[in-house]
Amino acid sequence: MRLAARLSLALMVLLGAGAVSAQWIEISDKPAGGYPEEACVPIGTSWTLYILAHPGSSMPDGITGAEFYVWGLPAGWIAIATPNPGNLAALGDPFATSPPYRADIAFPACTAPDADGVVLLYTVTLFPTSTVINRALTVQVADPPTNPTYTTPMLFGCDSDYTPHWASGYQFIMNPLERHCALAVESAPWSGVKLLYKD
Repeated sequence: MRLAARLSLALMVLLGAGAVSAQWIEISDKPAGGYPEEACVPIGTSWTLYILAHPGSSMPDGITGAEFYVWGLPAGWIAIATPNPGNLAALGDPFATSPPYRADIAFPACTAPDADGVVLLYTVTLFPTSTVINRALTVQVADPPTNPTYTTPMLFGCDSDYTPHWASGYQFIMNPLERHCALAVESAPWSGVKLLYKD
């Protein structure tokens, strides 16, 4: 997805939340994050992704936790999400396939962003089992959220109240059309192949 489209998506999420947010959660194939958040992900491979929090200028000290869900995992695909090893508690699964559709991660102390401005939430090992084109993994609000007032992904501040902050959720596009990814072709039955050469 191009930058302009990403910004439009973020703006719609924020307007729906009724507040301006300077922080976001993204999925990236780069530990430091950054655009474009897209890659060719062919069947029969394993792929490492990172779920990253960007505390932004409104949370300069960092975060104490996050709550969100990742929507869009194709049926049959396997996603193993390993929480940041510095976590105090990690509950749920970012890619849960049954309710609650929610991941909550908490850190034992204020966790400052690294030199790239990000806090690692999860490292994900992805195993594609079918071919998809232009498929998005999207960070979104948990369903149900732990607090009914939450309408977006959430980051929690470093103040004594662990104040929740609304966050934008960005997409990771798998096999985007404009990349012309070389994808494996689904195998055909031998009987069908033989028909191609029948006299």
